[in-house]
Amino acid sequence: MSQEESEVNNIFDDTDALIFKDEYPLSPKYIPLRLIARDEQINKIKSVLKPIIRQGEPVNTIIHGKTGTGKTVVVKYVVNQLLDKLKIMDYINIVPVHINSKDDTSTTQILYTIIKTLDSKRTVPKRGIELGWYYREIWDIMNSTNTSILLIIDEIDKLKRDDILYTFSRAGGGHNLKERIYIGIIGMTNDTKYFENIDSRIKSSMAFSNITFPPYNAIQLIEILNDRAKLAFQEGVLEEMVIPLCAAFAAQEHGDARRALALLYRSALIADEEHAPKIEERHIRKSQNQLDIDNQLEVVRTLPTQSKLVLLSVIQMVEKYGSKTTSGEIYNQYILLCNITDIDVLSRTRVSDLISELDMLNIINAVTKYKGRYGRTRTYNISTSSSSKLKGVIYQDYWLNLLEGFKERTSSKSSIIQTKF
Repeated sequence: MSQEESEVNNIFDDTDALIFKDEYPLSPKYIPLRLIARDEQINKIKSVLKPIIRQGEPVNTIIHGKTGTGKTVVVKYVVNQLLDKLKIMDYINIVPVHINSKDDTSTTQILYTIIKTLDSKRTVPKRGIELGWYYREIWDIMNSTNTSILLIIDEIDKLKRDDILYTFSRAGGGHNLKERIYIGIIGMTNDTKYFENIDSRIKSSMAFSNITFPPYNAIQLIEILNDRAKLAFQEGVLEEMVIPLCAAFAAQEHGDARRALALLYRSALIADEEHAPKIEERHIRKSQNQLDIDNQLEVVRTLPTQSKLVLLSVIQMVEKYGSKTTSGEIYNQYILLCNITDIDVLSRTRVSDLISELDMLNIINAVTKYKGRYGRTRTYNISTSSSSKLKGVIYQDYWLNLLEGFKERTSSKSSIIQTKF
């Protein structure tokens, strides 16, 4: 290396401000050693899983509570504790399978995920096979390896069809699975009415227990943030009001711990970017504004796959036709995308309902104009600055990523997008 090259500083050599010690404790993936204000819920989940230790079957359970109330992290914590215990009990073989219903929307997608979790090397077609084939593969793997499943379903209310729950509940007892081989289910939902609305046939067959997670209050959020901050930040980098302000903002969002952690993390990133020696109140307020902007993308990320397909159809047609886009053109584009991804086509009425939901969420702007005796028409608008970002989020969906390479039937020369803002 020449002297000239050695004198060039690496762009990552910047060490003027030392805010972070370890960023991972601020991640939603982090499972803390100590879970705050959730002792009651931990004990309840422990109780429904404890029969596994005694070679029994877990109690099927529905857990409900608003976003950010700790449902997922508590379940992961208790399941990890269970797996640690089972390591010394080699006569019990159970595999946890995590399903997120906003990503795995169809029965086929869920069964595919289960098979690949049980046996990652097994060749499994993603589509074009009858459901019975997937079920038989699952029974075969479980019976041949003497393996039971603990099926953990996040956002269980988003299941396209819940008859999969009934099928799993009837699989044991020698029907499809050998004696002492079973599928236990823990479902999580933000819908507090989900337990009441479960099909009575399924409710009877599954014998669900019911656990509620209340929102965190501001004091609990402060304790959670203080706990993470000790691990994440260098000593002395937090101004006194930073954590109380983060907790106050998040408490207004129905006690959402994820929001509080995201707010604190973004504030630290802003301070670090500014080479500030401390995280200050102004960084919190700036972070709050940024999170509001990014909230739209997060909403899209959590939409069901069908809603993402409808949104993508709207974006592509507005890019092509601008304000002249018609509902028929959007629906035809939606059918095309469904055919490419081998996803079931919804009716025109249902697609119209999904468009109305996207409008209500302020992701698109669908305005109905009345023309007297000539009837009515609907115009579709979307921000030019957000359309490419929205498509990027849509393509992150496991079942839609192949569409990123698909050349939409749009013309960049004639593309006109009306801006809502």
